[in-house]
Formats: sequence, C-alpha cells, structure tokens
Amino acid sequence: MTTEHIQSKDDLVAHLGMIRSDFEKNGSNWENESLPNYLEAFQAFLEATESYYKNRKENIDEVNTWRVIADCFSAARIYE
Repeated sequence: MTTEHIQSKDDLVAHLGMIRSDFEKNGSNWENESLPNYLEAFQAFLEATESYYKNRKENIDEVNTWRVIADCFSAARIYE
C-alpha cells in the first residue's frame, strides 16, 4: 500500500479503510495480527520514522503529517 498520495484527513480515512479491508481478507498473513502486537509495531515504527524517511531520501519535516500517520498504520502490519 503506497502512501505518497495521502495529503488530507479524507485520504487517511480512505487509507485506513483499505488497511481494514486487507486485514479482513489477509489478516492471518500479517506479521502483527493481534492488537497488542500491532500497536507495539506502530509505536516502534513511529519512533523510527526519521530513519525511515532519511533512507528514502526524504526530510520528515517536509512530509505531510497525514502521510506519516498513514505510513505508521501501514508499517505496523509487518514491522518488527
């Protein structure tokens, strides 16, 4: 799931709908399929966002906040 298009609350809401749908169809394939594990991964990814964007050659201060949140929700599915 790409997040480059996320620029607004409405974009994030739609993205979360896609994540929920993916969980309903493929949740057993997610690395973090329980809520505690998912939230732990969300927290860990959020703590690492500066490095994530730096590796992508992006400045986190220039990335839309809605997109950062979307990236956290998406990454939490698989982040360890």
